[in-house]
Amino acid sequence: RLQTFERPILQAPIFFPSIRNGLINDFENYLVVLKNVHTGADLEKTVQEVSEQGGDRQALEICEAILAERNATGDRVVALLAAIAEVRAKISPVQGRSWIYLDLALENHSRLLAERLESSLELRGVALCVAFLLEGLYQSAAGPEMAAATSDFAMCLGHKGDYETLRLAAAAERARGAIASS
Repeated sequence: RLQTFERPILQAPIFFPSIRNGLINDFENYLVVLKNVHTGADLEKTVQEVSEQGGDRQALEICEAILAERNATGDRVVALLAAIAEVRAKISPVQGRSWIYLDLALENHSRLLAERLESSLELRGVALCVAFLLEGLYQSAAGPEMAAATSDFAMCLGHKGDYETLRLAAAAERARGAIASS
């Protein structure tokens, strides 16, 4: 069958016992990296590095709380996204490389939490999650259109009614346009 491909494989594979152990080691290291990414170990490592360097104690305490609940589901996801948004707002590039890595790890963790959102979450919880995720996007790709979309979305969260629903839809469309243009 391998001979029928566009670029056919005409030879049988050659086994090199001398590189076997090296390849197995490489694949085991790759597996460790994959597991770390999917379990949030990069966040754990960056929080540890930042705490060793010192800095904003309140941000570090919030990060520890995020780590303690990193496998949360349901309504706790909303609270974790709020905590991530709060910490990311405190991070500036002036604080150093470790803080920038922490920002990236928090952004990745917020993505993992967003993927874990449950369909049973009520509409207000989903809207809050979207607001926190938009705030994170604004911090990552700041622009006037994203700032306006985030602001519009946040202003509509406390209100009910048809007009506010239309404003939320407009803010969502504005955010979609800002994401598409960045």
